[in-house]
Amino acid sequence: FIVFYPRFSLDRKYTVFGRVIGGMDAVDRIARGEPPANPTKIVHASLAVDAGSLPPAPPPAADEEEKEITLDDLINSMSQ
Repeated sequence: FIVFYPRFSLDRKYTVFGRVIGGMDAVDRIARGEPPANPTKIVHASLAVDAGSLPPAPPPAADEEEKEITLDDLINSMSQ
């Protein structure tokens, strides 16, 4: 998936593995919506950072309650 805004319905089902840091015009040309019969294919991708240089991920919180996030919360966090 290439998503253009947070998709909370994908949480805990898929893993984010990157983001577009250049060539957004190419991403904008990819058809949006349901997958077409003849989908656009990504034929080249590159890594900007070696995964070995990333800090270790924090351990998951035990039994942490999920907080409902509203659209207002999302908009406010993006404007900060």
